Formats: sequence, C-alpha cells, structure tokens
Amino acid sequence: MKRFFFLTCMILCSRSFADFSSLPETFRVTEKTFSWTTSFEIESDSQRIGCIYRKFFALTPEYHLEDASGKLISKSRQHFWTQLPTFDVTDDKGEPIGVVEKENTWFYPTYRIVTKEHRIAAELTMNFWGTTFTMIDPADKHEIAVMTRPYFAFKSYWTVNIKDKAALSADKIHPNMFLMVLAFQVDHEYWEKAKQREAAREREERRKQRERYGNDYYHRYHDYSQDPYYRDPFTRSLKLPLSHKQNYLKKLSPYKKKLQKIRPRKKDFAMIEKLPQKLGLEKTLTKENFYKGVNLLIKKLNSAKLSKREKKALLILLEERIKKSPE
Repeated sequence: MKRFFFLTCMILCSRSFADFSSLPETFRVTEKTFSWTTSFEIESDSQRIGCIYRKFFALTPEYHLEDASGKLISKSRQHFWTQLPTFDVTDDKGEPIGVVEKENTWFYPTYRIVTKEHRIAAELTMNFWGTTFTMIDPADKHEIAVMTRPYFAFKSYWTVNIKDKAALSADKIHPNMFLMVLAFQVDHEYWEKAKQREAAREREERRKQRERYGNDYYHRYHDYSQDPYYRDPFTRSLKLPLSHKQNYLKKLSPYKKKLQKIRPRKKDFAMIEKLPQKLGLEKTLTKENFYKGVNLLIKKLNSAKLSKREKKALLILLEERIKKSPE
C-alpha cells in the first residue's frame, strides 16, 4: 500500500499530468509480478501514467517515481535514525517537497503528510479489514481520496478514487507525497510477513529440538528468556501458551463446522466489509479495541439478522484478518 501511495503522487507530477485538473478521478496502481524489488504500474483506462519502484541498492528504503517515458519525477528516502518510519520526499532536482510520517499505531497503519512549511496537510488511515485506505483533511475531516483493494488477491492491486481534486496540488497536498504513503505501506506489509515467516521457522526449529533431544534435555539447556515455552507442572512437558491469534482462531472452530457447506457471494462480502464501520469499530484502532471488535464480530455469527451466506463471509474475513494480525 505504501508503494501504491508513492506511485500515485509521482504520476501526478509527470508531464502527462502537469495540469493537476487533468488527472483522472479514477486510476489503478498494480504490482508488477516479476521484479527485483517492489514495483508498481500506474495506469488509467485509457493510458499508462508511470511507475514507481524501490531502489535495489540503498542504505535505507528509497523509492523512485517515473513518468510514462521513464523520466525521473520524484524520490523519497527514509530517515536513518527515527523511532517510526519517516520519509523525505523531493522532486527530480532534489528540492524538498515535504515529509511523510508513520504514526505510532498497532496493526492499523496511519500516516501524516507534512508540507515543507511543516503543516499537516492530510492524514491517511486503514479500515478494519485492511482493504480501504482513506486520505482526509485534518481540519474538516472531509475525504480527499480513497484507495481500495480486493481482500483476496495474488498481488497488490489498488484502485484510486480522487474525491477532492483541488486539494491535490503542489501548494496544498503534493501528489508525490500521496503516492509515497502507498508505496511504503505495501513494503511494510511485506516486512511484517517476513517477520512472521521467520518466527514460524524458529518455532518449528524448537519443536524439532524437543523431538530429537527430549523434554528434559531441552528444559536443562534451553534459554527460556528467549522462548515463550514453559514447563507444565503436572505432565512435566513443554507447552506453548495460546496466543491471542490461537485463542480467537479456536473460537471460530465451531462456526467453521456449522457453515462448512455454505458458499458466500460477492455481495455478501461487500455487506460484511461495511459491518465494522457500522458497529463503530474503526474509530480507535488499537490492539485492545481490535480484539474487542473481534469478540463483537464473533457474536454476530449467532445473529438472526445475518443470513448463512453473510455469516460465512464474516467467518472467512475474520479468520484471515486474525491470521494477519501481529501477536
């Protein structure tokens, strides 16, 4: 998503769209299938607009935006010493455009676009399911742009809808900074997936050690300060306490058996995607509120107001969202 945001901004600065009023209200940012780094094509229904990609060799993450002819339009580079990701965005000559800052939120990405005059020009937030990215004006909270993607997709595919074209201009919200956020978000998701794969690999390695050497050997020589496993006082065997993920996935098991033969339709998923907003679950997306929201949505699986197909759609989306959440 981050890559997508960066790409959109760059496109708006290309020669083809030097006049911001000529930018299409709707365009797509599609991830390239075969690329050494994260790369996106930006195009409308009628023409190719440009591309955005992460530089292969760079000390810190760096993104380049090019127009349809391959001309460099803009760059963004992450600060080296910052607690949270912060990117400086410049034009093709290295002149500063502004800064994109990631806020300290859990699981739900939130970004601020800050102009070179140090004014917060826009905020971007993700919805509960991770399918919609909305850019709003912090002054009056009106929507400037909405970026959506399908929940189930082989690669990142974003559709951008500009709601307030007047707000996207060099003297207000520079389009390059808008694209920067999308590019960074997509990379952030890839990094999180890599961390989860590494954690799964380490858990599997610990399991193999116990099988090979036995529980007593593992208990005697293992460094428990780096391991969540503990010794059961009754069976003297090593167990891993259930995480939030495992607990909530376990709660879904009875419903999976009950709704096993139900096949939801596209309109069922569309209805369920709006459910968290109707229930007020997207106002404060913290870790605690996320699991409170999950509990509330699980209760909806017993609601007589939802059809079986809608319940199956909710079950599928809940299971995938819990799996993607951090521990």
